[in-house]
Amino acid sequence: MTLDSALLERFSQLIARHTGLIIPEPDYLLLAKQIRLRTRRFGFSGPELYLSLLETPTHESEMEWRELVLELTIGESYFFRDAGQMALLKRTLLPELLAKRSPNKPLRIWSAGCSTGEEPYTLAMMLESLSLTLDKSGVFILGSDINGTALKTARQGIYGPWSFRGMDKDLLDVYFQRVKEEWQLVERIRKRVKFSRINLIRDGFPGIVGDLREMDLIVCRNVFIYFDQETVARLMTKFAQTLRPGGYLMTGHAELSPEVRQAATRGESGLVLKTFPESVVFQRPLESLAADFPSFPSSEVPLASPPPFKSEKAGFKGGVGSWSKKPVSTSKKTTAQPWKGGRSTSAKPTPKGIAKSPDVEGLFAEASDLFGRGAYAESAARAKRGLKQSSNHFGLLHLLARCHANLGDRRAAEGCCRQAMQVDGFNAAPLYLLAHILEEQGQDGEARELLNKVIYLDPTHIPAFLELGAIYQRRGDLPRAQKMRQSALELLRSLPDDASIETYEEWTAGALVAQVEGMLGEKNRE
Repeated sequence: MTLDSALLERFSQLIARHTGLIIPEPDYLLLAKQIRLRTRRFGFSGPELYLSLLETPTHESEMEWRELVLELTIGESYFFRDAGQMALLKRTLLPELLAKRSPNKPLRIWSAGCSTGEEPYTLAMMLESLSLTLDKSGVFILGSDINGTALKTARQGIYGPWSFRGMDKDLLDVYFQRVKEEWQLVERIRKRVKFSRINLIRDGFPGIVGDLREMDLIVCRNVFIYFDQETVARLMTKFAQTLRPGGYLMTGHAELSPEVRQAATRGESGLVLKTFPESVVFQRPLESLAADFPSFPSSEVPLASPPPFKSEKAGFKGGVGSWSKKPVSTSKKTTAQPWKGGRSTSAKPTPKGIAKSPDVEGLFAEASDLFGRGAYAESAARAKRGLKQSSNHFGLLHLLARCHANLGDRRAAEGCCRQAMQVDGFNAAPLYLLAHILEEQGQDGEARELLNKVIYLDPTHIPAFLELGAIYQRRGDLPRAQKMRQSALELLRSLPDDASIETYEEWTAGALVAQVEGMLGEKNRE
């Protein structure tokens, strides 16, 4: 059964038009495998007949589209996924929305692309803990997905241990009942959520049909990774129109490109970006709120043009995505050196309310110089002296974390990272370092979430893309691994061949391009 590149391109374009799912050319081998399987299932003599079936709007065609989508989408979810975003919802967004709720109108929430239902059920549990008096008529929660099999699991509300890896185990006794080797959600929570099969691309919304209107909160995470930028931009407009004034849209940390985020805050969408320590969300403003928030953070850098960076302190070099002209040997084996990564702390403004004394700055400069010469113990000693005078000095905290990491004290390094994150939650450097520490300890889940946050804060962070690719590869999620590596490759190609990349200092950008191209080539041959 022959499937040439032209025919595969026709299938790919048809799938994109029908579902919005983008199948990159490196995944055409996997697509060809699925087409052959579906063609044989129908007993067709060739894939052209199967293509004709998909193109013809019949009941049989619609049923086949549902089956094909199951093979093309990868559903993966768990309760209380992304601790930072969950904290933002519970402590800030949901209490605000509850306080503003009109007595005669229910709180309306939509989990778009909910997979097997863990996300909307998580929201239902949160609401119960926040408002025990909120009866069923006071809240409407919709979970939707294009995958009908996943929705069947969601409606049953029965889950295995893997779904609870992000949840406080004490909640099992409160919200679940044991069913053999699995757990089923209690009926009062299951009744809170309505599930519906919705194709975000083809189905129209807002509208009365499907009750897709006047939402106070839309959560759409880990969905946009399957779509191209044009499709995502259209979806953002539809979501914006589906929100009530003042309503929020929460997306995944690294799903939206800077270009799409810019488009979402301008033109038809009219969304504004609100930044919290835990995450960044979109809001449909009231008329009176429209001027209160910037349309787009001025700190965002377009992916295509990472800027050069000049450090003012000894021992600190350009942030990841920055480059230098110095020649770098490529004869050695690739060895990531994550403790030197992230943005230069010396270039960050001092958080408000934190005074810097000349003595502290002198110790910071000395500690930075010692670190740059590999004297990590001495550097740590200087940093600790400085922190005795200024305990919330971000640069000293981050530098001390790097010293501890290089000295092998992961626990101390992790503690310093978290302290630095409390001082400046918008600096990617300690998040990246902490992610690498956790990854080395086998904690891929939390490391993955931190790396996504790094990319959201710094879209030019090449090592974060590469490490996410490695994590997804280990998990067997080849499409996402390829997507992360492709993003890193595009960034690398925008740099001069002799540029050096922080954390990969023994390799030039040109040498790393060859390495990443090799990774993608290996995947293409699988």
